[in-house]
Order: sequence, then C-alpha cells, then structure tokens
Amino acid sequence: MLFIYNVLLIGWIILAGPIAAIKGFANGKRGPSFRERLGFTLKRSAPGTSTIWVHACSVGETQSVVALVKTILNRYPSYTVMFSTTTVTGQAVARERFLNNRNVNVIYFPIDLAWVQRRAFQLIKPVLILIVDTEIWPNFVQQAHLNNVPVLMINGRISPKSYPRYLRFRSFFRRVLAKYSLFLMTSESDADRIIAIGAPANKVKIEGNLKFDVAEHVVSDAQIAQIVESFGIDGNLRIWAAGSTHPGEETIILDAFEMVGRVPGLEDVKLLLAPR
Repeated sequence: MLFIYNVLLIGWIILAGPIAAIKGFANGKRGPSFRERLGFTLKRSAPGTSTIWVHACSVGETQSVVALVKTILNRYPSYTVMFSTTTVTGQAVARERFLNNRNVNVIYFPIDLAWVQRRAFQLIKPVLILIVDTEIWPNFVQQAHLNNVPVLMINGRISPKSYPRYLRFRSFFRRVLAKYSLFLMTSESDADRIIAIGAPANKVKIEGNLKFDVAEHVVSDAQIAQIVESFGIDGNLRIWAAGSTHPGEETIILDAFEMVGRVPGLEDVKLLLAPR
C-alpha cells in the first residue's frame, strides 16, 4: 500500500506541480523552490541539541500552536523547534510569529516521498514530532517509526465531510495511524472518527481545541476599555459580533441584521463585522 501511495504521489507531482507553480506565480504567491521541497536546502539541527519537529499545514493551524511552542521552549530552553508548514500563507505567519526566536527554525514541509523524508530526518534528527490537526503523511510517519521518534497528533479533527473519504481507505490508514504514539483530539466525535478510521483506541484522548484553550495574549481591562472607546461603543450597548467571515457571508449577515433591527426591543443592537 505504501508503494502504491508513492507511485500515486509521484504521478501527482509530475502532473500538478507545474500547474501549482503557474498558479502561484499568477497569484503573486511565491512558494518554496522544488529543490527546497526535496530537502536539499533544509536547515540542519545544531549538533548537541534536542529538536522537536512541529508541523502545521496553513495559517489556522500555525496560529493555534504558536503559544504552545513558546510554552514548550520556556519550559525546556535547551530544546530547539523545527517548525514546518505546507502553504505559503502558513509559512509567512510562522516566520512573522517566530521572527526573533533563535530556538525556532521555520521551513517548508518536505515532499512526502520516502527518500526525501529520509534525508530530512538525517538533517533534523527530531526527538519528538507534533502534527497539528489531521495532517497524515505516510512516509513522514514511517521515517519517524524507523527512527523511534514519537509522533503526536495534537488538536486532531476529522470533519464530517472528510470522514467518508478516510473510511474508504481504512485498511491503509490503519497501518499508518498504528505508528502514532498519541492522538489528542478536539472532541468526542473527532475521537470516535479517528478510532473508526483505524487509530488504536488506547492512544486516543480528548483534550479540547487549542484555538480556544491556549491564549497567547491576555488582554487587560485597560486595553479592552481603550478598544471600546476607539469604536465609540457605549458600555451598555448590545453588540452582534460576526468574526472571521468568508466572502459572501457578509451579505447574508447584513440581510439578517436588517431584519433584527425591525424586532421591537432590538433597535439598538449594533453589528461588528470582522471579515477573515
């Protein structure tokens, strides 16, 4: 099954690689060079240091784990972190958030081919791997298994939409998931799904969502008062906050808000709209 996966992945790289490069150039989003994704320009862990490899796919996953990474380094200052992302936007956020942290190196995640991951492990030599959300890379996990490196899935989620696709290839994923050391899922339903896909039940725990449970910044009362004043908001005013909206959702919200304003007693409600 791993051999078939590698053949399909190589085929996908040959077909989709040039298209992705053209699309990125057209959008002005310069991604990593092919040489970088093949691991030739990967940063090597400093000799004598213990490195934790943290992988987060894109922006949301990166932001959710920044505070955790800083907490780990504060508690274990002799460790370093190799932080990888898949997307250009995730890379930009990671570089910005760890700009002045000498103990964090930010890289693009190497292509999940066996020989590429083998080279990556030789250079990075991780002692622990934390994979944020449900990023399942078979060759990456296989190399960790061969090198006796524990792999933890943190903030694990299996959406109802992707769940049937995972189930369809359960026999394959069961072999991959067996090599994980621990699954820290966000909810009971996510835990049930990962077990159904093939994760060993004794390795699955429910730990909540890092986006809600880990707060990197604590906003003081004075800062809150300043924000409220800058928006001209009365302390007794009722506010409907619509945050992280996607294109098209704003129109729906505005239409609904117009209807809310016609309800007796809700004429004073204000809308705070914060697009994603």
